[in-house]
Amino acid sequence: MSETSELRSRRALLVAAAGSAAALAAAAAVPSAVLAADPNDLVLGADNPTTVETGITQITDDIVGFRVTSSNGVAIRGISATPEATGHQATVGVMGVFGDFSEAPTTQSRTGVYGFASDDGTGGIPTGVVGQGIDTGVYGNGTYGVDGEGDLVGVFAASINNAVPSAIALWAATTSISHRALRVEGRAEFTRSGRNYVPSGASAKTIYLSGVTSSSLVFAVLSTNRSGIFVRAVAPTTGKFVVYLNAKVPGTTYFSWIVFTNPANHGG
Repeated sequence: MSETSELRSRRALLVAAAGSAAALAAAAAVPSAVLAADPNDLVLGADNPTTVETGITQITDDIVGFRVTSSNGVAIRGISATPEATGHQATVGVMGVFGDFSEAPTTQSRTGVYGFASDDGTGGIPTGVVGQGIDTGVYGNGTYGVDGEGDLVGVFAASINNAVPSAIALWAATTSISHRALRVEGRAEFTRSGRNYVPSGASAKTIYLSGVTSSSLVFAVLSTNRSGIFVRAVAPTTGKFVVYLNAKVPGTTYFSWIVFTNPANHGG
């Protein structure tokens, strides 16, 4: 081989090597097909329109299925923007369901947050929505701040901290003396009230009732018509009160009574 031919062969090898290196560099600069963006992937910082439901199923016990954390703002916002729609789940912003989804009622349209819990037979009380807070567990604001409808009880309020003797289960208040703090339509029942009697030949009757103190406000009126007989006084003391009549009765004489807590000192 001549010197000229040898130089040409070496030049061809160098050119081929340079071309291969350029090809490898170009290939490295372009994502492979495996790493290409899937058009169905969620894109951060952008709207992700879809025509079908997107779901995440967590099958490991005691593991959170989906978590969103916001350092200063709303963590999750659910919007149903079709107020004209009707039917099941028509216009619910956020829906939370425990148990069998098929048991959820179909009448919760035009609802911001809807919670439903079916009875899974494991005990306890299936609860659709629970609110807990250091100060306020659930806050409602609107024409009706809280609307409760129940087959058995519409709204249930309980005071459960025995360490706070002056705790209140349900507080009704107004901002004006022209407003009404409490209105009852229909029958009202007070467990610290009752009906009893003074036996024939007696003029007083003692009623034992836990929680009564000397500060309790106790009222009693006759339920039997006795000419010239009336309630002379009602004297409360610890755990009981005595209803005194002005004279001995000729026969069994009934009276009705009710006990209120004294607002001056929360006694009784």
